[in-house]
Amino acid sequence: MSKLDVADVAALACELLHVAPADLVDILDVEGVAGILASPAASATVPHEAAAGLLHGFLGQPPVPHLERQLALLVAVHFLARAGLDIDLEPAEETRKHIHDIAIGAATLERTIAWLDPRVTAQGQEGEMFERFSTGARHVLVTAGEEARLLDHGAVGAEHLLLGLLHGQEGRAAGALGAAGISLEVARSKVAALSTTADPLTPGSLPFTAAAKKTLELSLREALQRGHPAIDTGHLLLGLMREGTAGPVLEALGVDLVGLREAIMLTPEEDLPAALEGGESPADEEVLTGYLDRIASYRLLTHEDHLGLAQTIEAGQSAHEELERPNSDLSAADREELRSRWNKGEEARRTLLESQFHVSFAIARKYRSSGVPLIELIEAANEGLARAVERFDWRKGLQLSTYATWWIRAAVTRLIIDSGRSKTAE
Repeated sequence: MSKLDVADVAALACELLHVAPADLVDILDVEGVAGILASPAASATVPHEAAAGLLHGFLGQPPVPHLERQLALLVAVHFLARAGLDIDLEPAEETRKHIHDIAIGAATLERTIAWLDPRVTAQGQEGEMFERFSTGARHVLVTAGEEARLLDHGAVGAEHLLLGLLHGQEGRAAGALGAAGISLEVARSKVAALSTTADPLTPGSLPFTAAAKKTLELSLREALQRGHPAIDTGHLLLGLMREGTAGPVLEALGVDLVGLREAIMLTPEEDLPAALEGGESPADEEVLTGYLDRIASYRLLTHEDHLGLAQTIEAGQSAHEELERPNSDLSAADREELRSRWNKGEEARRTLLESQFHVSFAIARKYRSSGVPLIELIEAANEGLARAVERFDWRKGLQLSTYATWWIRAAVTRLIIDSGRSKTAE
């Protein structure tokens, strides 16, 4: 039976809070999560008994403030899904009451096990395929069902899989879609307008449409063709584009499908970070200390701050282009005004970069056992961040940290791959 780890819980918490992983560091009680996952109740060999242990653990010792009930239920559902099991949470009022009883200590573990027993059922063929999916891809399937319910659709279609992909923070698909300027809110409105999924909404887990099942099959083929044993979010998006069902939605959003496919193909698969865990060398520790001190001196900004700075950068770039235009008939006062706007734009760019250095550093550190010196990883991460800031379009309503994550990961993993090729050549 596949177990959850702290990273899985962190990913679910990020989804509920709509924050990037780097922003969760000061919120999530990592030791508390690890303790709950390792507890005897949560380690039971019978899946619904382990799910009951997870519910009691996360409701009894909430690792994220003000999120205990939503996170506990999502963790239990996610755990059962990984075991190839569905859970029927209808009627919703009964579920809410039982969760409340657990939270206040009115329900015992034995009572919760008995409550879950008749509600948990085996999945069909999709459940067997589910084991091939990466953690991020599994989460996409769960959120796709949530999106279908949100739109009052009675089945999970390929278009809902697209929305599930947009929920991700660090996945290949979410990064490529974000880089293409697609936001979840805009895509959801297009799906609502174009969707043909008209099945009646029913209690329990929603079935997959024929198009969604075909997409899953095609995503498996995409992974196998590349010699990759697991299906990640990039493979899912490639499967979606091969099936064509989400094509009208993507086309309505003005996406260049050829360019999107190329962007995914150029991005390394998502399992690379999982294999690169370890501690820092003494040299890396020195870099770590100095860089952390530097990051701590920079002010963290709000989303509104990001938008304002991005607009200032754009105005400065426009001023620079005006100054560089040949045969421009500008007065001395006009040139002084344009230089002032350009300087303000460059200052805004530096401020925006500095506000996101904690994100690039957190991602670079994940690859610290790759054999590449930490300072080089940080430099590559910051280069990716700079490219993200350069391409960030404030009009699309995207979160800068989410948008930048894909560019940062792509830059770092590309450095590692190139470094490996250089060593092989030597």
